[in-house]
Amino acid sequence: MKRRIAAIATAAAMAVSLLAGCGGTAKEAASSAAPAAESTAAASTASEVGAAEKDASVPPAATSNMASGNEFVAAPLALPTGGFLPPITPAETEEKDGEEIASMDRSMRAYTPSADSLIKNNAESFFYYEQLNSEQQAIYDAMMMVCENPADPENFGYYECPDNPKEGDFLTNYYTAWYAMTLDHPELFWLYMTSENDMIPYSECVEVNGVYPVYFALDHPFAEYEQQMTAFNNAADAFLSSINTSGSQVEVAQAIHDKLDDMITYDDEVAANENYGQDLAHTAYGALVTNSRGMANTAVCDGYSLAFVYLCQQCGIDAMLIGGMAGSDPSALGGHAWSLANLDGKWYEVDACWDDAGAWVNVLNDALSSGQINQYTYDQYMEGVNDPTYGFKLGHYMYGISTAQISKYVADESCFFTTKDGNTFSLISDSMRNRFDNAADYGVQGAVIGMAPQAVDSLGN
Repeated sequence: MKRRIAAIATAAAMAVSLLAGCGGTAKEAASSAAPAAESTAAASTASEVGAAEKDASVPPAATSNMASGNEFVAAPLALPTGGFLPPITPAETEEKDGEEIASMDRSMRAYTPSADSLIKNNAESFFYYEQLNSEQQAIYDAMMMVCENPADPENFGYYECPDNPKEGDFLTNYYTAWYAMTLDHPELFWLYMTSENDMIPYSECVEVNGVYPVYFALDHPFAEYEQQMTAFNNAADAFLSSINTSGSQVEVAQAIHDKLDDMITYDDEVAANENYGQDLAHTAYGALVTNSRGMANTAVCDGYSLAFVYLCQQCGIDAMLIGGMAGSDPSALGGHAWSLANLDGKWYEVDACWDDAGAWVNVLNDALSSGQINQYTYDQYMEGVNDPTYGFKLGHYMYGISTAQISKYVADESCFFTTKDGNTFSLISDSMRNRFDNAADYGVQGAVIGMAPQAVDSLGN
């Protein structure tokens, strides 16, 4: 695996049971050191989710003298923290006078779409779109027209609003459609984080023939659109060129999942600094191309997840982004993103970020170099990381599981490894997560993600 600092279950303490000499069980060790979420500050409103972080509390290290004379120290090692992109509120309706609106209308009618758009998505259906009402779908469609060519200032989308767009249901419908579209289409990486553009609804707010005309446009042309979309498309094609798509959807999705985890470097700098909130590390572009600082294949949790969704879509597999709160317990929940995939007719939960087993290599290297653990302890942990069976478990414990399992993950006996010297430890700990939904105060984001189905089955990895 690629050596990197990355996140599996961020801020996770290594749960260790020294069965020779310290008493206790592996299960007790797991419950005493569980992973915190990428961003460990719970938020009460959608605008606050993922915007703050705090340190996870880690229990003291356990120490035992082995019969060999070496000291194995269960150090409170932690994986890097990170954060799910905080919800972004789309721009409100900007009122224009009649002459300006007429100019937009003329431009829209004169615009001729390119026969070969750089926006490519092979999905046969888009789950969130299908859950919207007819007005929300009409808004979604109008915005997608603009996204087909965001570099042309004459490209406008048109929607006939039944009510004054400054009042009524328009803003809720618009926000809902915007979130659904950006979650359905990971290739709209530049709009998901509004790093390059913001989608603006324009209207005279005057009724015409029983409706209120609304025109959608970007706040400015996306100058780097051709360059970035070409790089994104080329990277996706190159990635999939080595994937055998003739197998079952379970096999294809796992191949995508495994290759992503071997390729992506977790962006701990973005995760630790809220000033990088709009960095491309939050997108599929960061995972497949570069983050905003030019670092190749560097992303945080939503970057991992959106890349997984997009690559699955390109292979004809239905998938979607899920956002919510994750951590070791209710007091340590923070913003996190993962995915749902429909594999051979059944929905499954997939968290490519927490499955990035290669993270432990650099974490252990750093702990050794800093003196946090000694050479003997390092060797014991690395024996587990390099063990084929345990390494597979580390890289797949969040692949293809049910919603019930991922909501309250319990580290069973398969999560523990016993070294040749008889030391037993787990790099996987108990955790929990809650999706954003309508039941909590997560606004439009909760309303959209709350539409996602439950995964009933598990692949049993």
